[in-house]
Amino acid sequence: MVLGLLTGLVVAVFDYTTNMTLWSFFSDYFAHNPFVIVIGVFAALLFSGFVLTKSSLPMSSGTDEVVDAYNFERGRMNLRSFPGKMQRN
Repeated sequence: MVLGLLTGLVVAVFDYTTNMTLWSFFSDYFAHNPFVIVIGVFAALLFSGFVLTKSSLPMSSGTDEVVDAYNFERGRMNLRSFPGKMQRN
């Protein structure tokens, strides 16, 4: 019960902070500077593309490996690539 009350309090403070403080500031700022939205979206897309390029592994995804193993390898999977996929970059 204490954990639930504490969680509710944290959520209420976060909600108040984001809705009242941050949103009121940014909505006024973006209303007067709409071009900043375009620049922000473009910068975010470039950043996410950079992160995806640098963090992707040359190995196929887990789903592709499972499907290929089921269809072509009689259910046998190469487990050597598993530790590399679980590693954080």
